[in-house]
Amino acid sequence: MPPGFYETSDKVQELTDHRKFREFFDTDSEGRWYDALNGLQGEPERMADLLLEMEMLADEVRYVLNKVDIDDASVHSAFKNLCAHILRLRSHGVYSHDQTKYVGQFVWAMLAQWSFIDGQLEKDPIQKLIDSI
Repeated sequence: MPPGFYETSDKVQELTDHRKFREFFDTDSEGRWYDALNGLQGEPERMADLLLEMEMLADEVRYVLNKVDIDDASVHSAFKNLCAHILRLRSHGVYSHDQTKYVGQFVWAMLAQWSFIDGQLEKDPIQKLIDSI
């Protein structure tokens, strides 16, 4: 293993907690979140990797939509909107002027459990949808 691998691995695991994620990226004076976004913008293969992961999420959601009968129209619609949003984020034509900004907003909302309308969310919105099926 490379030097520092376990420390990095532990930090990644720690940041899966939305509170730790926000604390790490939101309360620093060094601008870690902006550094992360700049890393995406400066490294096209990193952006491509992130978009691939998002597309894999959308594929899983599409699978559920095709295989599970979802009685609640609002839950069904929310899953469809998630897939559509990811598709739009992948399209350079839609967000060509600053794709990184929009992808960053999506990632922040997902990992920080944050709504740009409602603020801090008590429960993971995707988990809430899954639980309501």
